[in-house]
Amino acid sequence: ITQFQLDEVQAELEQSQSKYFKYQEELKTCKSQLQETQTELEKTKLKLENMDKIQLDQNQKNYAAHLKNLAKILAETIPD
Repeated sequence: ITQFQLDEVQAELEQSQSKYFKYQEELKTCKSQLQETQTELEKTKLKLENMDKIQLDQNQKNYAAHLKNLAKILAETIPD
């Protein structure tokens, strides 16, 4: 093995290491972005669940008020 060949191998090794570290940094960035996205999804999920509960409560109140109005109308229209 000549010194030239060793130098070539050394240069390839350094280039490969550089790419490896670059990809590791990209992986860290992607993992961080994924974690942020998962956190946002959880927050959104909770908001949607709360909205569903609020909507359900509102629908029940509206239904009860509607029944009360119907009963009132029936009471007014049906003779004693």
